[in-house]
Amino acid sequence: AQGAFDAARELAGALDAVAAERQLVRTRMRGLALAVALEHRAGDDARAMEHLVEYLRLFDETGYVWPLAREGAVSLALLDGFTAMPEAVAGAAARLRASLGGDAGPPPTEVPLSERELEVLALLERYRDKEIATRLNLSFHGVRYRISGIFAKLGARGRLDAVHRARRRGLLPPAEAVAGAAARLRASLGGEAGPPPSEVPLSERELEVLALLERHRDKEIATRLNLSFYGVRYRISGIFAKLGARGRLDAVRRARLRGLLPPVEDA
Repeated sequence: AQGAFDAARELAGALDAVAAERQLVRTRMRGLALAVALEHRAGDDARAMEHLVEYLRLFDETGYVWPLAREGAVSLALLDGFTAMPEAVAGAAARLRASLGGDAGPPPTEVPLSERELEVLALLERYRDKEIATRLNLSFHGVRYRISGIFAKLGARGRLDAVHRARRRGLLPPAEAVAGAAARLRASLGGEAGPPPSEVPLSERELEVLALLERHRDKEIATRLNLSFYGVRYRISGIFAKLGARGRLDAVRRARLRGLLPPVEDA
């Protein structure tokens, strides 16, 4: 058995060397994941952890989780048993743990979500990963990477928990506001009328978008405010929900009634 392990180690080492030389990052990560499982089964968790730390360094750059997902139980066992995680890969370890379905681990960090993570978060409750990837022009693994980052930063154990925690932080509109927007959409299509507008104040970013809403298209707003197109769409949906508006002109009208925009003659 030892001879078989030694032969497998030699093969894994050769694969790692070739992949590193040719900069085949994902191929190297697949080899590292196999090496982690191999050393763990050989009873050498110290070597397994060396390979895992190198995988985490690459995972922090790429978000490629699939190779270790196949060895999820082994990876979680190593992460649980390793108390002195190098600081350089501690964040990646937390994200990997969350994406592998482990416990929430450490409390949520104070690191703010990136613009891209906020875009993914806005779609997390209603869409699957592949649909999010298509809507945001990301790869599937890019979406998975952002989701693992969201889980780690919010201290969430899953999608619904992440949405719940995001609403508590004010990163997403309240559930009742979202439901109100859906009801208003049904009303505009001939259904029943929705509930009254939310009393939740508009965020500073939403106010910036609102100020440009009447005269500019979404892509122009994105350019002027240095936001992504989907970041603008996310803020507009929040504006509609909070103002109880059915469209852009209705949102502008309601904003003027609330004093959030200057009167027409002063605009």
